[in-house]
Amino acid sequence: MGNERKSVLDVIGWCKELESRLEGLEKQLSHLSEEGSFELENHPTLLQDGYTDKRVITPIKFAKPFESIPTLLPTIDAFSFEDSPESTLHVWAENITEDGADIVVRTWRTSKIYFVNIHWLALETKKT
Repeated sequence: MGNERKSVLDVIGWCKELESRLEGLEKQLSHLSEEGSFELENHPTLLQDGYTDKRVITPIKFAKPFESIPTLLPTIDAFSFEDSPESTLHVWAENITEDGADIVVRTWRTSKIYFVNIHWLALETKKT
């Protein structure tokens, strides 16, 4: 819009055009990322006794497939484990495809994990 005076109808038309453009951008951006979370509580594998490697693999499926393999960032949101000087916890993603991935929660030694909440974010990675 220039510096000249505009009627109310001109302003309304301009606002509607902007709203339409924003909706289009939101649709485009919604296909570029997805997020989710899950929790593991009192999972028998993470509570095993002994000096052992313990892993829980949780498959996730994206609501819509990505155009290319996304970058997947899993994070630990909250956790509770037995008070021990050997408490360990590691989380990562593997087998990532356009449709989904596996998120691995691992502990080892004598660690016992009672609860862990995992939050993940998948981001489309466009090649330029």
